[in-house]
Amino acid sequence: MFSISAASRLNSRLIVQKSASTFASFSLKRQPSLVRAAFKQPTNIITKRHYNSPIRFRDSYENRNKILYTLIGSNFVIYSLWFVSESDAQLRMFMNKYFTISNYSFFQQHLYFTTITSFFSHKDIAHILFNMLALYTFGQTVIHMVGAPSFLALYFGGGVVSSLCQTLWPAIVPSHWPARRNSSIYSRSLGASGAINAIVTWYIFLAPRSSIYIWGVLPVPAALFGVAYIGLDAYSLYFGGGGVGNAAHLGGAAFGALMFLLRRGRSSFRRF
Repeated sequence: MFSISAASRLNSRLIVQKSASTFASFSLKRQPSLVRAAFKQPTNIITKRHYNSPIRFRDSYENRNKILYTLIGSNFVIYSLWFVSESDAQLRMFMNKYFTISNYSFFQQHLYFTTITSFFSHKDIAHILFNMLALYTFGQTVIHMVGAPSFLALYFGGGVVSSLCQTLWPAIVPSHWPARRNSSIYSRSLGASGAINAIVTWYIFLAPRSSIYIWGVLPVPAALFGVAYIGLDAYSLYFGGGGVGNAAHLGGAAFGALMFLLRRGRSSFRRF
């Protein structure tokens, strides 16, 4: 395990911890007044009609925080079910079937909704603590930069894409790769790392020159850290083993990068 701290242009300080069982965890220290001033944006109101009744969503600073906390809370609710299932065999079977995803469950059992439920699902406390701290830290920055609707699209889109990548990988891994020996269509995966990777990648593209300190001592540019992490996942994807969803990590990161580039492209087009 190692720690990382990062300082962005917005005077944020990120302290990151990573273990082999999950992507990373992060702790953010900011002065609330400075954050509010930095990220305060004009309020947008989105109105939709449902059964002829208007539903109004106010994309405000406060509501963005509520959405972020709701995502985190939802992950903890699912974790609590896994915790209870330790002493309830029937609930354990239910969780394994409906809150994990595999090639077999997706293509043979047609449990398509597990592309979503699986990335709200964590079995052990270390996994969820690291992931939720990461979501809180980077989420606090990204959600106030892009707004709630785009942030939700980033989180859910990254989660679905990562689930599909992990599901498809056992069927498409090249036969001559060492990872082929450890690939199985019955291998189940879960966790929010892919969705969080999309958010972290978006952040790295936003501030590639922000400093990340390994063990709080060795400064590394965010862009270099991102390249190193992607390289590690690619290496592990080739050799396999470790019980880590490398395909999911890479899929989530690719989605986050694509979202950032598309958003920047639209902005450039409007300026032109």
